Amino acid sequence: MNLKNLSKKSKKKKSKKNKIIKENKNNEKILKDPHWRAMRIAGSISGGGYNKKTKKNKSIYNNDYVIAIPSYKRAEILKKNTLNYLQNQKINKNKIYIFVANKKEYDLYKKTLPNYYKKLVIGIVGMGNIRNFITDYFPEKTKIFNMDDDIKGLIKLTKERNKKNGSKAISRPFKNNDLHKFINDGFNECKKKNLSLFGIYPAANPFFMKKRITYDLRYIIGSVWGNINDKNLKVSLDDKEDFERSIKHYKQYGGVVRFENITANTPYMTCTGGMQVLRTNKRILESAKYLANKYPDLCTYYKKKKGFAEVRLKDQEDKYRNKKNTNKLL
Repeated sequence: MNLKNLSKKSKKKKSKKNKIIKENKNNEKILKDPHWRAMRIAGSISGGGYNKKTKKNKSIYNNDYVIAIPSYKRAEILKKNTLNYLQNQKINKNKIYIFVANKKEYDLYKKTLPNYYKKLVIGIVGMGNIRNFITDYFPEKTKIFNMDDDIKGLIKLTKERNKKNGSKAISRPFKNNDLHKFINDGFNECKKKNLSLFGIYPAANPFFMKKRITYDLRYIIGSVWGNINDKNLKVSLDDKEDFERSIKHYKQYGGVVRFENITANTPYMTCTGGMQVLRTNKRILESAKYLANKYPDLCTYYKKKKGFAEVRLKDQEDKYRNKKNTNKLL
C-alpha cells in the first residue's frame, strides 16, 4: 500500500470521527431540550400515547392489527371473559391494549389481570369518550379490532335453517385460531370493498343468522367490531354510539361490512359495572331522538315494550351506496 492510499484512509477515519462527535453534541442538545424531555416522559407513561419510536413499529401497525378493550369497574369480568378468551384463542398478547378510566382503576386492573396484554392505558370515563380516546391513541389507518370486556366467545353459523324441509340452524363456537382468521377476514373484506368498518350479527340466535356478508347500512354492534382508524370519524354519544358509528362510516364510505354468520356470546347489559353504571332509559331515549333528528334519511326511533328506545336504520342505496368511493384505506 503506498503513502497516498494511507493518507486517504486516514482522512476518511478522521472525517468519520468528526461526524460521530458532531452527532453526539446534537444528541446532547436534544436531551437538554425541555420540550423533548416532556414529550418523552408523557410517552413513557401508560395513557401517554402510541409508541412511534421506529419506522419498523409503525409499519407493523399499518399492516397488522391491534385489539382494543375499553373496561370500567370490571377487572374480574375482563379477566374471566375477554382476556381469558383471547388467551385460549392464542392471540398474541402484544396485540392487546386495555383502556381504563383513571389511575385508581389502573392500579386495580394491574393487580387483578394476568400479564397477558401489551399495555394498560389510562383513558377517560364515558363510552363515547373512551371510543374517541382510542381513535386518537392509535395512528391513522391502524387496524383496530374492538372488543367489550365481557366476551365469552364468538359463534359461527355452519348451517342455515331451511323453511321448506324444516331443518334447524346449526352453529358452533370458534375453535383453534378461528378468531385470528376472522379478524383478518374482516379487514381483508374492508380492503376489497374499500370500506372502513366491519362487525357481526347482533343477536346470538342462529335462527335469524345467514351465511352471507352484507355491505349496506346495517347495525354494527359495539361489543365486537373492527375498523381502519379514521380520526375524522368520532362519536358524540354514550348510548347508541354504535348506531352513530355505523351511520357515520356508511355516509363516509358508502357501506359497512357485516358478517351475518358470526355472532358473540356475551351477557348484554346484565353484568355489573361498565355502561350500566351510568345508563338510564331517559338517556337512551335522548340518544335515539338525537340520531333520528340528525339523520332523518337514515334512521328512525321507536320504544320497545320494556320501555327503552331503539333505533331502526334505513339504507339509502341511491344516495350513498352508488356514489363513487374514492377513500383509499389501505
